[in-house]
Amino acid sequence: DILRNKPLLGQKLKFPQPENLEIKNLIFELNDLWKRLSEMNNLNLKSLTAQRNELDAVFDLIEDGVFILDHVGKIEHHNKVFANIIGVKSNHLNFQFWNDVSVSSLSYLQLRDHLRKENGDESLFWAFVDNADRIFSVKKQYIYDGNKNRSGTIHVLREMNRFLPAENFSEIVLKLKDSQSK
Repeated sequence: DILRNKPLLGQKLKFPQPENLEIKNLIFELNDLWKRLSEMNNLNLKSLTAQRNELDAVFDLIEDGVFILDHVGKIEHHNKVFANIIGVKSNHLNFQFWNDVSVSSLSYLQLRDHLRKENGDESLFWAFVDNADRIFSVKKQYIYDGNKNRSGTIHVLREMNRFLPAENFSEIVLKLKDSQSK
């Protein structure tokens, strides 16, 4: 009956007055177990938060745009470069469904459509970022859990402008713009 109300971990459990010593000892043990469970939960949350912060710090050092989708299509992580590419503030996207992000930037809409159409592991993508045409190589890598079930996808957007010949750059941009607008 006590747990039917689904008390939050850390919240004090409310027991009726014990009728005998055996019940009183049982209540004491249950309270002690509940307290230890609450402490373990707090430690786990602190550990997960620390791991997320570490991962965010590593991602922010990467010069490529990076975002990770979980197995249902929610954004688990992304870095500042990726946020800049699609025109949003950093950490604005976490835990939103990729196909339903409340962002109206042209870069996001085009990248979303591009990834829907693209079946390969690598493709080219055009975006207008920081008042300039940019071409990105978009790579994806699947993540698998211990049972070899797909648990997510990492997407990496590497800016290719410096690797493309300057004389062909405008032509490549026009071809990508045209293919992305279809």
